[in-house]
Amino acid sequence: MHSPKHSDYDFLSSIELFIVDQADAMLQQNWEHVEHIFEYMNLQPRETHGCDFSRVRKWNLDQRARFLRQTLVFTAYLTPELNGLFSMHMHNVAGKVKVAPTSTGALLDVGQQVQLRQTFTRYNSVSPASDPDDRFKHFTTAIVPSIVRAAEIANGPAGVLVFIPSYLDFVRVRNYFTSSTSTQNIDVGIVSEYTDVNDVRRARSHFLTGRHAVLLYTGRAHHFRRYLIKGVKKVVMYALPENSIFYTEIVGGFLGSAVAEGKVDAAEANVKALFSRWDGLALERVVGTERVGRMMSDKGGDTFDFR
Repeated sequence: MHSPKHSDYDFLSSIELFIVDQADAMLQQNWEHVEHIFEYMNLQPRETHGCDFSRVRKWNLDQRARFLRQTLVFTAYLTPELNGLFSMHMHNVAGKVKVAPTSTGALLDVGQQVQLRQTFTRYNSVSPASDPDDRFKHFTTAIVPSIVRAAEIANGPAGVLVFIPSYLDFVRVRNYFTSSTSTQNIDVGIVSEYTDVNDVRRARSHFLTGRHAVLLYTGRAHHFRRYLIKGVKKVVMYALPENSIFYTEIVGGFLGSAVAEGKVDAAEANVKALFSRWDGLALERVVGTERVGRMMSDKGGDTFDFR
């Protein structure tokens, strides 16, 4: 990309109708590109480009085009990024509206496939900016010890699948597993969107046979590849997926298949999912609209079990 000094954004100045279709798919790619376009839309051109100004609408000359632009965004689900667009870049004088349906929750879909324990743990997070650090701290202090115990006492493959939606979080967790003394005796497999095909095949095979006790699996790898992971006995959701279908496919599919095939007893199979006060949208799609309010504000405890 050319530097901003030499880039030409004037062609975005006269946009009157802007449609973002399948925004949820764009979120799985590089969302900064979408934000970049919004930031440079309807700005005053820096050059005349041979324009006949007698034919230019007055609101364009007055730099008020963004208040008359119609913006339509279509998405399968809402996310903080989309809410950010709604708040920062939609200023039409006629107003704006956001339509979001209620959700029964992916828990019901999983319950129709398999009966197993699903535990949601709320951790304290002061602000969205500190949330990644707060999540990592809770994971390493409260979740990793249980993963280590499962790997040490397992009679056969431990089969712990750690699902990590964000690649940045994935890199942090991967580095922890490979460098921390607390996990030095655990063999870990890796499947991300950047993992070579042969390495993915090897990691999945080693996880199935038990050579790898833990498999780190990213959200984008699942979005783009939809790998079928076998050998899963426990699932840890480092963070809830924005797309609740992922929860159904991983818990009801990967873990549910292992239970149905007799690879693991339903009483031993379980899911642990982490969430904070900033994960309300993703949590609602998993547990349902009726439950999410209580889980976000309940002062009686931070752990919620479902079957």
